[in-house]
Amino acid sequence: MIELASGKPSFDVIHLSYHVQKAPVREGRWLADITPFMKDPSLTAPDLVESDFLGRGSHLRQERQGADALAAVVGRLLHPYYNKEIFEKKGVSVPKNAR
Repeated sequence: MIELASGKPSFDVIHLSYHVQKAPVREGRWLADITPFMKDPSLTAPDLVESDFLGRGSHLRQERQGADALAAVVGRLLHPYYNKEIFEKKGVSVPKNAR
């Protein structure tokens, strides 16, 4: 984040935790539209299908007219925090799964 904020980063591609760093990334406008790179056959595998990402909103962050991020990993872990005493008092059990 410090290097991006400097305005002179030493890299072209980064991994970031968008859910954690979205405010400075948006405010700084640090990400470029990657759509032209995705459409360039000399840079991108011909079997890449944009709709594979666009159809799953969490995989491709799309703003303005283009896309500026592809997710390498989509986290699906949920760590519940609850007050054990209140749950016991109310007779509520802790969920066993997220379904």
